[in-house]
Amino acid sequence: MKKKFISQFMWGYQQHFRFSVEYVAREVLKALGATVDVTALLVGARRPDHENRNDVCVEPEDGQWPLAIFDGLLTSVEDI
Repeated sequence: MKKKFISQFMWGYQQHFRFSVEYVAREVLKALGATVDVTALLVGARRPDHENRNDVCVEPEDGQWPLAIFDGLLTSVEDI
């Protein structure tokens, strides 16, 4: 099995966590009779005074949601 390199690293197993959220959401919606597809978006912001090369990380990082829509997120989080 080929390892996938994660350039927007937040924590280990972030991809697995997102898959789990999607699975649980699908199961809940199916139990409620909804027939919709689910895509989870995991967004992480760097902790203040923490060393990380990314201010904001998005999973999945395939470009479906560009980082530009999260411009200013880190500043907002730090202000709050």
